[in-house]
Amino acid sequence: MRFLSWVMIGVLSAQNGPTTSDQPQPKRTVPVAPVPPQRSHGHPADTRSGTQPCQYGDRRCGSTQTTPAPQGDDHTGRNVAIGVGAGALAGLVIYKIASHRGDHIKTLDEKGPQFPELLHMSKFQVTGFIRGEWPIVLDYEAQPGSNAVVTVTPEAAAPFRAVLPTQLTGRQLVRIQVPPNVGSELKIADFSIVSTMSPTDARLAYFRVYAFGCGPRAIGSAAIDELRFSPAIVTASNSDAHFGFHAHTPFDRVRAEFMQLQFIDNCMENKQFDDKSINRRLQENESVEDTWNAKKSHPGQIQFRVRGWMTKDNGGDWVSAFSPDLVLRQ
Repeated sequence: MRFLSWVMIGVLSAQNGPTTSDQPQPKRTVPVAPVPPQRSHGHPADTRSGTQPCQYGDRRCGSTQTTPAPQGDDHTGRNVAIGVGAGALAGLVIYKIASHRGDHIKTLDEKGPQFPELLHMSKFQVTGFIRGEWPIVLDYEAQPGSNAVVTVTPEAAAPFRAVLPTQLTGRQLVRIQVPPNVGSELKIADFSIVSTMSPTDARLAYFRVYAFGCGPRAIGSAAIDELRFSPAIVTASNSDAHFGFHAHTPFDRVRAEFMQLQFIDNCMENKQFDDKSINRRLQENESVEDTWNAKKSHPGQIQFRVRGWMTKDNGGDWVSAFSPDLVLRQ
């Protein structure tokens, strides 16, 4: 029954996700503004690519070799599985949630932005709060020459999209302005990114998100940055890991999460399996250092994610950041 439940959730996610044909397609394309690297709160923007996934460019686990950008593979059948194990909110069709809106508002208020349990970076999804004229910040790395499109579907407002620059190698930081017609009231929105080989070639292309957020407090470079995760290798007998991050702005609530990483068809997939709450309000310009035990993990690579958010009464701004460093569990 549990398996059947997950399958049904996956089917519903596939039916109700932000790329389905029954959802209004965005007619408006908004501009993307590159954010130049700059010093903020005494340190420069983080531009590290960090640890590459095992098998990226034939990279072996534990190797430090530099690898070329991956080539596209055929994802036939793989796309169908994306969304299985979806979270409580991620992938909602916003215009269909009116009857349960209060429950969804409460979830985002108390638990922050919501991701699918299985997060596919090349078909990225998150559900969070939005307001008209808010900034969206995105720190990412794309396969050069690929077609990467951000689509935002707010409740009770027209969806819009932005085409991301993909000509450069390495990390890029951009800002997208939410159109004013979204309205000044706090709303729920689905945010998605789909990265394909080209506008006419629907095969998924490599894409990696380092940070994604919405709201004035999400902006710094990204308001949570300098994610650190070490050592490079842990074992069953020595499974303690260290993690840390820096916050440019205050957040009411923060949660650290740990995800098992797989590299499939030249795309990254993360599945959350553990978390650690930071049981206090995060202060402006604060750095957090903590430890975590990887005993729950399986052999393979692990990525660390931080979600920080303001409650709806304090604005509803939010940001999520993903560690450049990956820890290998042997």
